[in-house]
Amino acid sequence: MAAIAVLRGQHQDVWIGVVLAVWAVGSMIGGLLYGGLSKAISSAAIVVSLGVATMLLTAAPNWWVLAIALLPVGMLCAPSISATVSDVNRLVPPVRRGEAMGWHGTAGTAGVSIGAPLAGLAIDYLGATWGFAITGGVGVALALAAIAIAIGRFGSGNGWRTRPSPSRPRRPPPPPS
Repeated sequence: MAAIAVLRGQHQDVWIGVVLAVWAVGSMIGGLLYGGLSKAISSAAIVVSLGVATMLLTAAPNWWVLAIALLPVGMLCAPSISATVSDVNRLVPPVRRGEAMGWHGTAGTAGVSIGAPLAGLAIDYLGATWGFAITGGVGVALALAAIAIAIGRFGSGNGWRTRPSPSRPRRPPPPPS
C-alpha cells in the first residue's frame, strides 16, 4: 500500500506493476534461497531485518530505487514465514502443534489486517513514506518484544520454563541434609 502511495505521490503510477513484481520476485528468490540452506537462520534476525529494510524504503526517491530497495525486502518475506513456522514446529510438542499452527496463521492474518489500515492511517496523516516507516517500525518492535519474551522463557538454558502438567506432578524437594 505504501509503495502505491509513494509512486502515486511521485506521479509514477505507470511503474506500480513493475515495482510490485520486483518485490514478488524477491520473495520467491528469498524463499528458494532460504529453503536451500542447510542450517536455519534465526527467525528473530530475519523479522528484525525485514522491519528495518522496510523502514529504509522511506528514502527511495523514485520508482527504480524503490524497486531495487524492495528486492531485499521481498527476499525476507517468505523466509520470515518459513523461519517462524520452523520455530513453532521445533518448540511446540506434536500434540499441540495443530493449535499452534492455527495461532501462527491467525497472527499472520491479524498482522496483515492491522498493518494495512495502520499504513493507510500513516499515509493519510503523515505522508506516503510513513507507511513504510510505521509498519516496519511496528514489525521491529514486535520482533524485539518476542525476543525479550523468548529470553525470559529460555533464560535458564534448559528450554521452556513452564508449569508441570497435571499428569506430571512436580517432584517434592529433596530432604534437607
